[in-house]
Amino acid sequence: MVVLFDMPKRQQFLSGPEDEELKLLGSRIRLARIRRALTQAEMADRTGFSRSTVVDVESGKPGVSIGAIVSVLSALGLQGKLAEALQKDELGEELEMSAQRRAGGSRDVADF
Repeated sequence: MVVLFDMPKRQQFLSGPEDEELKLLGSRIRLARIRRALTQAEMADRTGFSRSTVVDVESGKPGVSIGAIVSVLSALGLQGKLAEALQKDELGEELEMSAQRRAGGSRDVADF
């Protein structure tokens, strides 16, 4: 007797705008690869990941690890670009300054 189970659909864990941003990142990575005249197979060889992982990165799939994304960026000569995106955090800086004003002075902010 064979028992088949209905597997629940994978739960979406990104909102629409977040999903779109991930797809935009993937398409920009794909464009960078194409500009360097690299195939997905060559990118897989350079990163040590499978070609299907490279496809997932370029498709903006939410299940791709951050390590895979960083590895692909590095293979493209774009290491450090992901961290660079957070270099200037204007909203965070404003929130920090606002909290300091409310507290009545400047205090060191914990960095976790």
